[in-house]
Amino acid sequence: MFETNKTNYSIIVVFVLIMYAITVYAFKNGFPTCENYVMNTYLYLALSVCYIYFNINQFKTYNHHVFIPFLISIAAIIYINLSNYKTQSGIAINHIVWFIFLTALSFMIIPITSMSSNSMIYMALYFTFSIFIIMSALVYMYPSFFQKTMNFMFPGLLVALIMIILIELYLIFIKQKYPTNIHRYISYAVVILFSLFISYDTQLMFEEAEICRKYANYPESSIKFILDVVNIFVRTLALQKR
Repeated sequence: MFETNKTNYSIIVVFVLIMYAITVYAFKNGFPTCENYVMNTYLYLALSVCYIYFNINQFKTYNHHVFIPFLISIAAIIYINLSNYKTQSGIAINHIVWFIFLTALSFMIIPITSMSSNSMIYMALYFTFSIFIIMSALVYMYPSFFQKTMNFMFPGLLVALIMIILIELYLIFIKQKYPTNIHRYISYAVVILFSLFISYDTQLMFEEAEICRKYANYPESSIKFILDVVNIFVRTLALQKR
């Protein structure tokens, strides 16, 4: 209990510091600015990770109703992508819905982390962020490669993701059998897939930074990275259990 409280306090401190950095660098006159676009997107990602990890620690006994958070998260993503973020009220609502999305995502993860030891969670976190750093660094090192391959690789990754989702839905709901070895292979495939997504989402972020002229939608910009990180984390955690 003491260790959990200590961790939560540390997360809160980091959360507040990131919030302060966001107010300083991501906003100007109450509106999200396009300046420092890349850094601000990473700040939103860091804030997301802190918030999700806090929820995981705070509500670690939650172990039901995963489908409802899933529906909420889908609805939140759709709203954020279609929302009017060019007014102060629109910006406020956009951020509220973003936190609702993060909360729903947290409660989708908790049933998995609640069955895992701290060492397994730390290992999954280490592996996830190592992948994130490496795959992001590749884009900084070889930008021209990702620019040239963006137009055909990104749709290809989306098709691969849809195929994996359909296969898992078939195994779970139609065949009603999900063998351990197949789950392991699919988990490896998902880790590789979202590792590639990190690189191409980084390239996409650079392109968004170039075309952003007046107001930025950082909740939308950060969501793709959040989903990349969470999917790799969850699958890495699952691979340790099987």
